[in-house]
Amino acid sequence: MRLERQYRDRWRPRLAEEKGGEMESEYRLMVGIDWATEAHQVCVLNRQGRLLEQRRAEHRAEAIATMIDRLIELAGGDPASIAVAIEVPRGAVVEALVERGLHVYAINRRYPVSCVTGFG
Repeated sequence: MRLERQYRDRWRPRLAEEKGGEMESEYRLMVGIDWATEAHQVCVLNRQGRLLEQRRAEHRAEAIATMIDRLIELAGGDPASIAVAIEVPRGAVVEALVERGLHVYAINRRYPVSCVTGFG
């Protein structure tokens, strides 16, 4: 089983000028997870790049499962319509996300955010 996916251009939001001031993605949700040993910060954007939710998820199996359930709920029950960017390529969080069918992208934290988002 492959636990990480390579960066795909379709996840890269289009430049604001190209979309009338808004970014757009083929994914219904774009999620950023700031991984930590005790608790993770989670930021959820819709396909237009608007903030839907921010939350903290403890690094415990139950909390991770609850976080994933919420993401799938926000995506209308379609886990494949969720792109998740996280700074680690493996581990319990990544495994849980992949097992539930979310698309996971390991992002090098030294890589400038402007290169990932298409802005800058």
